Amino acid sequence: MAISKTITIEGGAIGGSCELTLAFIPPNADFNSIVPIAWKVFTLSDKGTFSWPWNDGPAAARAVIDTNTGVIAPDEFTPLSVGQSTDILLDRSKRPPEYYFTVDLSIL
Repeated sequence: MAISKTITIEGGAIGGSCELTLAFIPPNADFNSIVPIAWKVFTLSDKGTFSWPWNDGPAAARAVIDTNTGVIAPDEFTPLSVGQSTDILLDRSKRPPEYYFTVDLSIL
């Protein structure tokens, strides 16, 4: 059973705005040796709030990095069921070539 919630972060009197990054990191992370994976990046303003829906449904995505700006954006995306696996493949017969995820139909 999937769990869905709304996550809300409230800013106090921070005297302006700030960028916040929520990331996946191990509890004993050494930031000298790892780079966290950003999950959600947003701006929180003075006394503002930021909310978004969250569910525990896992998924797979391919990130695309803009070499001019350094912005990382998801491209191909596929939701996964618990216990399901997927592979990302490149179809070179298409122009331009396209990435796609395989689907494990055995557990659906």
